[in-house]
Amino acid sequence: NQSVIGADQIASTEARILYQKGDLSGALKAYQQIPKSSTLWIESVEERAWIHLRQNDFDKALGESITLLSPALAPLVGPESYYLANFLSLKACD
Repeated sequence: NQSVIGADQIASTEARILYQKGDLSGALKAYQQIPKSSTLWIESVEERAWIHLRQNDFDKALGESITLLSPALAPLVGPESYYLANFLSLKACD
């Protein structure tokens, strides 16, 4: 019932811990709890794409990547999103 730390920050931290432990499906569920209204949402989309890529689910990874690189979000994403999209293209074509 605390209000100091936002639920989105808690979900993001939980997802990162689960990812580090190798629990990719648990991390994915935690990232999906972050609402679109959160400042952490774009970051969660990128990290979900990495999870899908590690699970060899290229369709879902591509979907997340397309969301990241949409014209509306382009000014908000960093270079890692572009690296992810290109790496995904390489893995999908290999």
